[in-house]
Amino acid sequence: MDDCPDRNRLIKQWHKAVQAFSKSVSRLRVCHRDAGKFADQYQATELARVQAEDAHVKLELHRTEHGC
Repeated sequence: MDDCPDRNRLIKQWHKAVQAFSKSVSRLRVCHRDAGKFADQYQATELARVQAEDAHVKLELHRTEHGC
């Protein structure tokens, strides 16, 4: 079912969220020696992780409900 526009949109949203999470993790590694920067970046990374997980849940919910 490659022609489901909702599924395609949800996949793109998940992809973007995972990319943002990955970039945030990379920034987290860079600032590990500065406690203040690390704390701020850690918080941003956690937010990005939650957003990626949320996007994945939405995709899975759509797949379960619509079978695509």
